Amino acid sequence: DYKGYFNSAEEAIKRARKRDPEISDQYLPSFVIVDENNDPVGKMEDGDGVINFNFRGDRAVEISEAFDNLDIGFEKKCNPEVIYYGLLQYDEKKNLPKNFFIDPPEVKDPLSKYLCAEKIHQFAIAETHKYGHITYFWNGNNEGYVCKDYEKYVEIKSDPSEMIENNPEMKAYEVKDRVLEALNSKKYDFIRVNFANGDMVGHTGNLKAAITAAETVDICVKQIVDKVMDLDGIAIVTADHGNLEEMERGHETAHSLNHVMFAILDSQYENEYEINKGLEEPGLGNVAATLLNLMGYKKPKTFMDSLIKFNTTK
Repeated sequence: DYKGYFNSAEEAIKRARKRDPEISDQYLPSFVIVDENNDPVGKMEDGDGVINFNFRGDRAVEISEAFDNLDIGFEKKCNPEVIYYGLLQYDEKKNLPKNFFIDPPEVKDPLSKYLCAEKIHQFAIAETHKYGHITYFWNGNNEGYVCKDYEKYVEIKSDPSEMIENNPEMKAYEVKDRVLEALNSKKYDFIRVNFANGDMVGHTGNLKAAITAAETVDICVKQIVDKVMDLDGIAIVTADHGNLEEMERGHETAHSLNHVMFAILDSQYENEYEINKGLEEPGLGNVAATLLNLMGYKKPKTFMDSLIKFNTTK
């Protein structure tokens, strides 16, 4: 039995591992250390200081709101008035948190802003775990639509995180089906999709589940690319980091530092462009200009260089 209250961290961890011998440290259930009277020994008190070292805002907003506004957030048995600081401001519109050390990075010209100005109809989709990546992060850490007249966002509801290891397919097939619907509708000029499996299943450290996740994404990506080719379009396949490709050491759950693929599948390619080998350190920062070039547009001066260059002889 695991009630969540223990006299030491060692006791809590051993109890969790006895209940589930296969559990990794990342998925240990929460627990509270209590004294002989079952009172928490490390409870926050009025006047304490709390520093949130999270850099990204997606997971820090809710807890910051709970600290900054005592009337908002999850149910709490105690509500101490603490001095709360974030590493940076996680949500400028909500002024969260009120106290922070570093100003949030400002992205003035996200790709969506350019596409909206050109009246490019866009479709973005992911399941919940990565929905913020194809919206909030994609749009320069800004909530909501850049221009609703030319954008459509779709979120496929994810299962709880604790179900991922035993359900490594996650919502990939549902996401894939909606992408195919969007392609078949011919309403959209630019579609972006994020498959969460490689990252989320990689974090479980379960090699068998990771293999299933990779096979699932392979199937889904192939069907999407095939449809794009049928429609005489261009498909880009890439990732922002690796994860499940490094699991031979057992419970390896962290992101890897390996290079990622950036594949251009152009149904109408006639050697009119080639890889820009002049870039010393090509990376994700070069993707936006590349996408614009492939759609027939020049990049703004504020964008990093493209990963491709056009052959002047063509």
